[in-house]
Amino acid sequence: MISPYHLGLRTLRSSAQHNPPAPHHIVSPLSLLFALGALSETLGTGRELDRLLELLHCHTTTEVREKLDALARALQPHKGVHYANHLAIKAPLPTYPECLEQLRRYPHTEAKGYDATNYHELNAWVSKNTGGLITSAGVDFNETDLALLSALYFKAAWRHNFEYSASSYRPFYSQGQTHHVPMMASHDDLRYLHFEGWETVRLPYRGRSLSAAFLLPPTGTSPWEITAEQLSQALAKLRRAPYRDMEVCIPKLDVELDIELPLSSLGLNLRGCFQRLSPEPLELGKAGQKVRLRVDEEGTEGAALTYFSIDLIGAPQDPPPPPPVLVFDRPYLMVIYEDTTLVPIFLSAIELPTGGRIKKEKAPDVPEGTPVPVDSGPTELEGYYADYEEWRRDHP
Repeated sequence: MISPYHLGLRTLRSSAQHNPPAPHHIVSPLSLLFALGALSETLGTGRELDRLLELLHCHTTTEVREKLDALARALQPHKGVHYANHLAIKAPLPTYPECLEQLRRYPHTEAKGYDATNYHELNAWVSKNTGGLITSAGVDFNETDLALLSALYFKAAWRHNFEYSASSYRPFYSQGQTHHVPMMASHDDLRYLHFEGWETVRLPYRGRSLSAAFLLPPTGTSPWEITAEQLSQALAKLRRAPYRDMEVCIPKLDVELDIELPLSSLGLNLRGCFQRLSPEPLELGKAGQKVRLRVDEEGTEGAALTYFSIDLIGAPQDPPPPPPVLVFDRPYLMVIYEDTTLVPIFLSAIELPTGGRIKKEKAPDVPEGTPVPVDSGPTELEGYYADYEEWRRDHP
């Protein structure tokens, strides 16, 4: 299975390039891994499945499922970590039952049909599985036909709380400017590592083997310069680093993002390859991830929702046919009636329409100074064509 650090940093960098500038960038590699694993079960054999398996460093979808099962078992003891997958199918799109059964073999994965009467239940599923931090699915069933969602919720308290009385505004230096931001402070024995110029500290959460690592790059170095190998090595070394009596000051956060995931930058172009999911031709539409992250004196709470919309591939659009034309050019009936009772007020059989007049578009120009006869008042036909021949002269 691909290293979550490789996938995370690659996704973090590509999303920063493809999304509007922001003061922070956050992704959940774990949520994305579960989503890509479920996605692999929907693809038919071919180039796109091979590319996805190559991205995940697996040879078969069975291997993907087995490795994600192992990851799920490793997370199971941690009550602060919850995840779930959901395939939402817009009725009446046909799907293969075998594919849905295969998807349900993934831990905490379900598939469900939706129509106009229960679209709201999808947002309720999102809210339930993200602790209420994310409340909408990120897809619009007026525009898409399927949605594959992977939700993640995390909540854990620090093993040693930060004292509220120690929190204060402190300077934060970024892009040549000084900002004063809320920071929390703690004095404790913490695992500390100085690694290739990076200063790294581990803050454990209560319970079993959940921690947060904070990495400060060398002065003048951007956090983007770290490699996946450096990051994984630093965290491995930090696990065995000696404790150090020290004070740490960490910014408080409450960040909410909705980013586009440019899967094309990961080598994926999923079009016409969902043969295991549906007999209809489908393509990947929108791919994104919603993230909410809070860091304060009590601990950390976060949620992520990876969402893929899967759409029918539209055939090349021919120009729309002209609207039907109904010309009453032969004898006809006309009924004028009251809508509720259908009582006819007038009932007419028109053998030959008579008495109608065509109004002229504009009055003819009259040269200035033309005398107007005193007795030439308006007549009933003034401003109308007298007959067809007169109308035809203006409409050759």
